[in-house]
Amino acid sequence: MDNLQQDLYNLVTKELNEMAWQTGYPLNREVGLDCYLGAFRDQGITTDIRNGEASFFLTSGIGGSPTEFNATLTNDQISRGWNNHPLGSIKSLYNSVYLVFDRMGEARFPRDDRSKSNIEKRNEFSMIRESVPREIRQRMEERFLKYFNDHQEHLFIPASGNIPNLVKPRLVYQTMDTFPIGMIEIASQTESRHGPTEETLFDEGWMDLGLEPGNYYPSESSLIDLFLGKYFHRLSQTNRYNTWSKDQSERDFVVQREKAFAGSHVIKWPNSLAPRR
Repeated sequence: MDNLQQDLYNLVTKELNEMAWQTGYPLNREVGLDCYLGAFRDQGITTDIRNGEASFFLTSGIGGSPTEFNATLTNDQISRGWNNHPLGSIKSLYNSVYLVFDRMGEARFPRDDRSKSNIEKRNEFSMIRESVPREIRQRMEERFLKYFNDHQEHLFIPASGNIPNLVKPRLVYQTMDTFPIGMIEIASQTESRHGPTEETLFDEGWMDLGLEPGNYYPSESSLIDLFLGKYFHRLSQTNRYNTWSKDQSERDFVVQREKAFAGSHVIKWPNSLAPRR
């Protein structure tokens, strides 16, 4: 790939990671568990995986002295979180980070112990419970970005529930093949002008007119937004994802990008992926 193609590839990688948080769609379960557990280890929390369960061990200063904490979740509990998002979604995994700390705190400082010492220590631990999961989220996102860079769309599970093989991306190259990316190169070398927006470019079929650069030339950012919109529309068709609007048009993605995808609660997932109520 040349530099421009690599830049577009990297941009799609970042946008897909953002889409995972935006929509809450389910991701490859094995990848999710690897990123989740790895994020705990990156944060200095020991993990032990056996027989479909993960145990977590943390030593932290509470009440002026080192205190040991531990908790255990099944792989299914990790993938489901608080059961308000599909199994394996990045939102479910993030909720499960808090589940670990909730169990650690409940085991060490039972709520039925109303002693002053226990309440003070539980309150001190609650500050750890509020801060450390946010750091784990950052580590988890860094790990997901690496997977997205290698596999992009194949991390997402389609609405059918069929799990894609973790192979090299295809959609980004298909979008490049049908998009005049040379126009982006021209725009990047052209002085900033008041040109058509990505929405106008789409509505007027500007790409099909074969116009030469002139005073009314689209900006680099407008062309990139147009490219991303076309990419996300291709992804929605491939994975059969719904959009917030009923017509599910390409224009929705050109204007809104990943925000055009409907939330995970709108899609009728197979029972194996659907949140448990």
